Parts: sequence; C-alpha cells; structure tokens
Amino acid sequence: MKFIKRRLAILLLLALPAVTIADLVPVHVNDDIHYVTGGVGLEESSAIEEMRKDYPLSMVFAETTSNGRNQFLHGVQVEIRRDNDLILEAYTGGPYLLVQLPPGDYEVTATHLGVPKTQAIKVDTRPRRIGWTWPAPKDEVDPNQQSPAPIAQ
Repeated sequence: MKFIKRRLAILLLLALPAVTIADLVPVHVNDDIHYVTGGVGLEESSAIEEMRKDYPLSMVFAETTSNGRNQFLHGVQVEIRRDNDLILEAYTGGPYLLVQLPPGDYEVTATHLGVPKTQAIKVDTRPRRIGWTWPAPKDEVDPNQQSPAPIAQ
C-alpha cells in the first residue's frame, strides 16, 4: 500500500506545472532594451537575485523611515538616457529593476513622490548594483512606534 501511495504522489508532482523564473518575473522589452522589475515577496525577490548576473545594471529602491530603517519601494519612475536620448522609461513593480544595457555611459533619473535623483552610470561587462534611497514623507506613520497615551481630562 505504501508503494502505491508513493507512486501516486510522484505522479501527481510530475503532473503539476513547474514554476520557472520567467513565470515569477516576466522580462519586458522596450526598443531592444530588456528589463525586469519586481521583487515583492520572497519567491520573486529570490528569482530577481538569481537573474542579476545576466543584467549589467541592477537597481534597488528604498525609503528611509524616521527611525533609520529602509523600506522597499515600488512605483518608482526610472528614465535612462544615453547621449541625451531617452532609451528606457519604466515604473518599478517592486524594489528591483534589472536592465540589459550595452557598455557605455548613461544618465539615470529615478523619481519617487515627485523627488528626482540623477546619477551618471558607466556600464561595462561586470554587473553593477546601484542603491537609491529617499527619506520617508514627513507625515509617515511608523508601524513600530507606539501612539502616545491619551491625555487624561
């Protein structure tokens, strides 16, 4: 009986579709520039970390809270220019953006909540990782901070 159950379990596992990295994080193409964005959740962020070696430029986006902790961001607008020509405009679907760019000099502008940041970036054959951070909005509520006790009347 154990043999039959084991055989049946193996057959069921083989019948399930395999989840690939491409299923978790689709590759986007914009004018011959391949990129991936995401990283929400452990599976997706692990898949992106594995893909990083195939992309010369990887970026991660976060905001720094009032207590000094970094929280990942999504919805960051990213523009990449080469020789003043816009070659990629994308909005991040999570904290990571990986871009396949040919070697060269680029200007990257990332905008979060209307605050742009720009960096000159040189891409060569070795993968490069860039971290971007913004301060959290002033009206942020830190989930780890306790509310003050009400004032007694």
